[in-house]
Amino acid sequence: MILFQRKIQNFLILSSIFIFLIVNFIISETNGMSVTDHHATLGQFPYMIYLTILKSENNSFACGGSVLTKNYGLTAAHCLTFEKDNQTELAESAHAFMGIVDLEGPEEMDIYRLVSEMIVHEKYQLLGDADFAFNDIALIKFEYPIEFCDRVQPITLPRADKHFTRLAVIEMGWGMTASGLTSDDLLFATSRVIDNRKCQRKYLRSQRIEYDITDKMLCVVNTKDSPRGGACFGDSGGPLVLKNTTTIVGIASWAEVNEFNCTKIYPDVFTRVTKYLDWIEEKVGISINGENWPIYGTNMTNTCNVTLPIEDDLEEVISTTLGQFPYMIYLTILKSENNSFACGGSVLTKNYGLTAAHCLTFEKDNQTELAESAHAFMGIVDLQGPEDMEMYRRVSEMIIHEKYQIFGDADYTFNDIALIKFEYPIEFCDRVQPITLPRGDKDFTHHAVIGMGWGMTASGFTSTDLLFATSRVIDNRKCQRKYLRSQRIEYDITDKMLCVVNTKDSPRGGACMGDSGGPLVLKNTTTIVGIASWTELNEFNCTKIYPDVFTRVTEYLDWIEEKVGISINSENWPKYGTNLTNICNVTLPIEDDLEEVISSTTETISKTKQNVNVISINNLILSENVA
Repeated sequence: MILFQRKIQNFLILSSIFIFLIVNFIISETNGMSVTDHHATLGQFPYMIYLTILKSENNSFACGGSVLTKNYGLTAAHCLTFEKDNQTELAESAHAFMGIVDLEGPEEMDIYRLVSEMIVHEKYQLLGDADFAFNDIALIKFEYPIEFCDRVQPITLPRADKHFTRLAVIEMGWGMTASGLTSDDLLFATSRVIDNRKCQRKYLRSQRIEYDITDKMLCVVNTKDSPRGGACFGDSGGPLVLKNTTTIVGIASWAEVNEFNCTKIYPDVFTRVTKYLDWIEEKVGISINGENWPIYGTNMTNTCNVTLPIEDDLEEVISTTLGQFPYMIYLTILKSENNSFACGGSVLTKNYGLTAAHCLTFEKDNQTELAESAHAFMGIVDLQGPEDMEMYRRVSEMIIHEKYQIFGDADYTFNDIALIKFEYPIEFCDRVQPITLPRGDKDFTHHAVIGMGWGMTASGFTSTDLLFATSRVIDNRKCQRKYLRSQRIEYDITDKMLCVVNTKDSPRGGACMGDSGGPLVLKNTTTIVGIASWTELNEFNCTKIYPDVFTRVTEYLDWIEEKVGISINSENWPKYGTNLTNICNVTLPIEDDLEEVISSTTETISKTKQNVNVISINNLILSENVA
């Protein structure tokens, strides 16, 4: 026996449902209900919720649920909990997606809410090696209220005196089908409620369970024309509704199934909702029979208002012209012996530049270590151009944010920001200028932005020309939703991050291996809003379907000001355009090893090509537009 929830681990979807453990019958760790045969249409079950749950590190699950009110949803307790040292622990986080039927459909269709509170029934229990649940009911509270519309509606609660035996009911979910794989489409099947005594007798005769089918449970059997419909791995917590109504009578809890194709001969068991109406009313704080309890059909004629980014056609990746982005820095970093990297950065003041913390660090024995050395090249766009065009400075100090962290095998970073101090001041001129810092109160969602770098292109090789591409900033919740639905990351997109998407016309533009630390600037301005941090992509040609993630600069203005030692709003903070009419007078430092430093640029590019896996997804590179 197993619970109806679906596990997501190592980017693979594994599902399992509360099935009984049989001799020599191996089951997966996960639980869920899945229904086959019929595909739901958009808006057919507008109360349905798709839940993604992070129970513990690298232990993610998917479940179903139901919209209850503007602030609450209903699901199974076992979806939101796990057992540890004989204690029931709450999951770390959960996310609710509404208004959808196709998990692979456009994310703009999703109504998304972070779950801010999980309320598990006080007498919830798991027995029999987590294969049998009592009081398997829970509420989820949304971070902020939803608005009812054509695709999102509250489910109807039943009358307490109803029993429902022999009535036809509908089960629904995204769980495993007869193929052995979970479904991207919301599926449903018709079943029939049976008397609990008959259900108990069925299981006792099979000697499958030693516990009672209580009056707080409800059993259903599939019809002859739907032998594989009903509960299977992947959709615990989903609603059981009376056929041709919007009334919920059960919450998917457990069943016994064939783990390979979802066939079954035993009833599916649901939590009986009528037994928990008082509990729901108490926790939600609204009388179920009062005027304030939402009714199915509220604002049904309103089209769901999902804020879409304004996505006009954006440019392809283009080569840069000399002086087009005069704040751009090319950084070569020696992290340890024979381990060189290339990153981007931005000129901040005469003494400081801005980049990503992961560019200047590496992990050793679970400790974050500083790179051995770094060198900054400014005023250039062509790495193969004459070296007398470069303004070069050795980096004398690397200042990493004190709360910088890297997780998940170096593919996810927090507080990914750092300053580099030049060995001696630079002089501003036509090809070298300070970047403009943003105002702290700006959000930038839907704005067009430009990213830039010398990283890997669609050819699989890094570029010797500075390239740039235009993207669009998206809302962090949309970004989180995109990654959660893909089950790619188990961490949150925080308010200190900023996400961008490329347009359909520029599928290879944006982040790729080789230009972490480079600036993201508002289009047609010199204002930096982000620092290239991490993304997920095809490591061979930079194609991607997920957003690029940048460090959000507005969240670190106080930190920058503190470290640089100059008020950002004072007259002493340099402004873009300082000495812009002056031709750069490139004075090369008198260093015996300068030739070695310059030649290392070409060597680093070569190493970048060979070490894309070492550089990891955290390095941003743009692919076709030359600056």
